[in-house]
Amino acid sequence: MTKLDLPNYKDQSPEVKARFDDLKQRDVILDVKHLGKIFDSAKGPVTALEDINFQV
Repeated sequence: MTKLDLPNYKDQSPEVKARFDDLKQRDVILDVKHLGKIFDSAKGPVTALEDINFQV
């Protein structure tokens, strides 16, 4: 088996880094904590989302 040398996904060009730095300075407009969703099914409950947190 051959090992693949892939670029580090965390490496960013200066332009991309500057854009992300700018975005991180913005106010949070949506803050979701502990989101969950369970669906009923013929075989019992199905957990689609459990303890999801995010900010926009």
